[in-house]
Amino acid sequence: MPRLVMAWLLGIGLCRLQVEARLFARKKRLGFFLLTDFTASRSPIVPGAGRLGNFINHELQVGASTHV
Repeated sequence: MPRLVMAWLLGIGLCRLQVEARLFARKKRLGFFLLTDFTASRSPIVPGAGRLGNFINHELQVGASTHV
């Protein structure tokens, strides 16, 4: 897929995410920035948990890479 199309799809996804977050905040009667601050402060937990799972399952790449 060309990079221009991929960038365009990413932009659409981010716009949709913002609209959905605004609608959710309005439905739950929360402030939009309160919701996004809460979400952003916890977002590093998910990849960290994934890396921890990779470590436990011995799936981490250790040593020099052989890919050029």
